[in-house]
Amino acid sequence: MELARTHTFSGRQESPSPDNIPAHRRSRSRLSRVVRTSMFLILVVIVAGGAALLAFTNHSYVYTPSMYPTIPPGSMIFVEHEPTYHVGEVIEFHANGLVWAHRLIAIKPNGDLVTKGDNPASRPDVFFPPPRMNDVIGKVVYAPKFLGFPQLFVHHPAYAWQWFIFELGVIGKVILGLAVGVLVWFAFARNPKRTSLSPASAGVPTQPRDN
Repeated sequence: MELARTHTFSGRQESPSPDNIPAHRRSRSRLSRVVRTSMFLILVVIVAGGAALLAFTNHSYVYTPSMYPTIPPGSMIFVEHEPTYHVGEVIEFHANGLVWAHRLIAIKPNGDLVTKGDNPASRPDVFFPPPRMNDVIGKVVYAPKFLGFPQLFVHHPAYAWQWFIFELGVIGKVILGLAVGVLVWFAFARNPKRTSLSPASAGVPTQPRDN
């Protein structure tokens, strides 16, 4: 019987070199890293922009449908103070202890302002006492949709979700679903699996058979 020194293979998993990783896996891994990095940078920009918006602008978020469809809930309104205000303008003003953003539809001879929401179901507002020019904060100059939803979600989450879904429409919902699916896929995409090398492929001699 011939004896020979034997070597025991530890079975330890070896990390394959990049050359051993299939090209499609390397490509998918790189694409996944690019997408995750891009999403992180976009999130940083959104957070920084939102902080700057809150700190340096005169704005309010809309949470009632009284101005729908002109300014739906979830919009953010930006106002500018003017020396005077005219019929037909949307103004932000104080009345009944609250802040309102409605359209100015009339100015009475005594200086009282008559306002009304654009919603067809709305009627002219009734305030006690009626607002006057010194109660006006400013004229609404810009009212982008969706920008006010973050604040609306914080204060009224269920109500905000209902309006958010409604405002998206069919196409928006499809696009949102696809975007979420892609993000989830990339977020959980695994890196190429490490493979175990057999003793033969690792160049380790096996124990010889008895003759």
